[in-house]
Formats: sequence, C-alpha cells, structure tokens
Amino acid sequence: MQKILPLIKTRIGLFITGAITGVLSGFCTSRVIMMLKTGLDSVDNINSEFILYILAYSLAATILGIASGYFLAKITSIVIRKLTQQLSEKILRADYEYIEASSERIVPVLTRDITVLSEFINRIPQFLVSMTTVIATLYVMFVSDGQLTFFFTLAFVLQIIMIAATLPFVRKLTRRATKYNNFLYRDLSSMVSGLKELSLNGARRKDYISLVISSNLRNWNNAEVKRKVLLETTDRLSDLLVFVFSGLLMYAGVTILPIDFDHFKAILPTILFLIPFTTKIAAFFRLKSSATVSLEQINKLGIAVDQHQISSNKNIPESIESNSPILTFDSVSFQYQEQQHENPITFGPLNLRLQKNKITFIIGGNGSGKTTFSKILTGLYIPTDGIIKYHEEPISQENLISYRDLFSAYYADSHVFEYLSHIDKEYLSSNANEFISLLEMGEKVHIDGDQFSSTKLSYGQRSRLALIANMLDNKEIYVFDEWAANQDPYFKGIFYHKILPFLKEKGKTVIVISHDEKYFDVADEIIELKEGMVASEK
Repeated sequence: MQKILPLIKTRIGLFITGAITGVLSGFCTSRVIMMLKTGLDSVDNINSEFILYILAYSLAATILGIASGYFLAKITSIVIRKLTQQLSEKILRADYEYIEASSERIVPVLTRDITVLSEFINRIPQFLVSMTTVIATLYVMFVSDGQLTFFFTLAFVLQIIMIAATLPFVRKLTRRATKYNNFLYRDLSSMVSGLKELSLNGARRKDYISLVISSNLRNWNNAEVKRKVLLETTDRLSDLLVFVFSGLLMYAGVTILPIDFDHFKAILPTILFLIPFTTKIAAFFRLKSSATVSLEQINKLGIAVDQHQISSNKNIPESIESNSPILTFDSVSFQYQEQQHENPITFGPLNLRLQKNKITFIIGGNGSGKTTFSKILTGLYIPTDGIIKYHEEPISQENLISYRDLFSAYYADSHVFEYLSHIDKEYLSSNANEFISLLEMGEKVHIDGDQFSSTKLSYGQRSRLALIANMLDNKEIYVFDEWAANQDPYFKGIFYHKILPFLKEKGKTVIVISHDEKYFDVADEIIELKEGMVASEK
C-alpha cells in the first residue's frame, strides 16, 4: 500500500471519504451477522424488531458499500487517467531513438500493468468492508465469549500467516509470468508486422509458431499455472485450517478444555459467516502482489523514460527573412545506441546547407544514410557530434522540441491520425477539400467536423491521405521520405509536378528523398549521400 498511496494523495479527501464509508459498511455488515447470531441463540429474539434491524443494517451496509465503491472508482479513474497521461507525455518528450528501440516494453505497461493497478485500487472498498466486518464481529464475539473467540481468532491469524508466507512466491511467479508475457507481446507484434513474409513461407511460419511463439507461450503458461496452483492450494488449505481447527476444538472441548457447547454451537455459524469475508481479504492481498509487480514495471518504464527526457523549454526564433541557409549541418555525426546495434553504425560527418523556399532532392544508394539523415534533420535523432543550425540558431536540447515543430514529415511507416483538431479551423475548411481533390481522394474520404471520415484504406490511398495530412499541417519545412515509391506513375506525376511546386509557391522549404530520376528536373538542388556524407551536389 505504501507504493500505491502516493498515487492517490492528490485526491486524499475523496479517498478518505471512500475509506470511511467502506468501514461504516463493514460495521453495518457486522451488525447484521451479530443480529443473526442472536436469532440463533434464542427463537425468542426473532420478532418484528429483529426483522427491522436486519433490514435497516443490511440496507445501510449496501448503500454505504456502493458509496465506498463509487468514491474509490472515482479515485481509480483519476489516478489511472493521470498516470497514463503522465507516462504518455513523458514518452512523447523522450529521446525518439530510445523510444523507437523500446516500443515493445511500452504498450504492455500502458495497457496490462495499468489495468492490473486499476483493478487493485477498485478492490479497496471490498477489502475495507471485509476487514471491518471481520474485526468488528470478532470484537463483539470476544466480549461475549473471550475463550472461544480467541481460539477462532487464532485460526484466522494462522490463515493470514499462511497467505503472507506464500506472497513472496506469488510475486516471484508473477514477475516471471510478466517477463514472458512481454516477450509474447513482442513476438505477436512481430508476427502481425511480418504477416506477408510468414504467409509466403510455410517453413518460416511453422518455425515461428513452434519455436518462437510456443516457447514463450509455454514459459508464460508454466509460470501462470504454478502461480494459480499456489493460490488455489493456499485457498483450500485456508478452508481446511478453519474446518480442522473447528473439529479439533470440539474434540478438545470433550477431552481437555472446559468449553461450553451451547456457546460453541452459537458461535460456529457466525464463524462460517465470516469465511467469505476472509476469502475476500486474502484475494485482496494476492491482487496486491500482482499490483506490486505491475507498479514495478510502471516505475521501471517511468525511470527509464525520465533518463531519456529532452529538457526543452526554449522556443526557436520565428521564421525570418534572411539570405543565410535555413538549415546548416556543421560536421554532424550520429551513432546508433549500442543496445540496438551490436556494432555501432556511424553516420557522417555531414556538412551541407539547405536554402529557404527551395526544393532539395536527397539521393543515394541503399545504406547511404538517407532515412537516417531525414530523422536527424527533423530532430528525431539527436546528433552525437556537430551542430545543426536553423538560420544562425544552434539546435540543442533546450530548443529541440520547438525545432521539431518546424517540420511536417512523411515516412514509409507514417501513421495517419483521423483527428485534425490541432489544425486551425479556418485553414482546414479553406484547404482540406482542395487537397483531397488534388489527390483524387474525394470518393474515399472527406472531412467530418475536425477529422477524416476514414483511414481504413489501401496502402497507396493511405499514403495519399498521409500527404494530405502533411499539407494541412501548414509547416515551414516539409520532408518526404520516398513518398512516391509505392505510387503509380499517375500519382507520382501529381506529387512531383503539382504538390511540390504548390508547396514551394506557398513559401515552404521542401526536402525530398527520392530515386525517381525522371523527376529530378523538379529539384532546385540535388544532394547525393554516401555513407552519411555528401558525395556530390548539383
């Protein structure tokens, strides 16, 4: 609980209200149980007043329990929303290269682990009601018959000790299951991404299922089965403990202990009434073990992302009229992080100048560094050495976020978002239909409020929709990484002869990574890269 409480301290009033109503619900439940006990003690106690008390306490317990659930549900929604939002904001402000290499760790945390944490917080009202019910009932019973209550309390304490003894093993198995579940998520994501390759290769498909997925699935299943068997064994032993203890107590009462059997017969049903509540308490602590592991995963991700945060709070100067290059690379080098590449790949050193309001083509063979260049250019990758300048302003960690905002970029794996609410409404209404018409997408998509009506399109159509979204961004600098590579000649012509000149006419600076020699005449400048360095300029 000490790890959970910091998450809810911002809504401590709501939490305390939920806790108090949960405790009061437990007291009312305890009163119902004790009223039932008085009915069992003597039939003379069962009258109209008895029924009224039963109804009143039951109704109060129900209303207070629902209220506690409501308050804690509110707390849960606030905590989970805040936690998810904070993690998402940190991820979006972190070093892109690190996030790119760690993507398979992120989604399980944002989905599975936060869900487990949410479920744990939601169980707090049930725990409070059950705990209060057990404690209050045992207290009243202790006043009535201290000796018998002490013995049954001892049985419950032994239950708690047994459960507590298994929790470290449950956590260990949960961590193991979580590890293999993460591996399984990675493998399934890879399967979806490589669906074409697996569909076309029967041997690879068979091996991927039998060796890769089945291996991690088997390890995950083994850990889960052991965990669940351990939990089930603990449950059954807990039940067995109460039953055996009751039997031994009866035997001891006959042989060595001076036990009043009339009291015993009256107390035993009450003890049996408490068993469901002790079961809920045990379930809460087991879920706490899972929540602890999930919180560890969340904290690990949070710490790792914090270590790769970009501390950027300085704005880049607004676009200025100047004869200086809009972008300058001075001896810029880049080396991939070692965890992604065993033999670090070095890009550069690169020296070049890009002029404002010009169309520049970046060409070069495979492995020449074109895509890496585009990611360095847009600020996604941070140079290892050298300086990038926007006009004469050096780009650093302090102004990197603002610098990135100068660009609208298309990559082969670009995601097309439906929502366009970030775009100025007047600009959207004035230009969206024109851009859709220009790329002949009118029969497939339209603007519905502040979003595209659909993004479920073929690959080529989705690429055209991504281009429309890029143009609607209305940024100062545009980067297109092989946009035309998967388009037919007709749309290639539209891209090179209509879209690029249109952007230039609007005062934009355009950088195009291309292999289409047929359209090189559109460029104001052509820069050839080789091994991350300028091989030639035309």
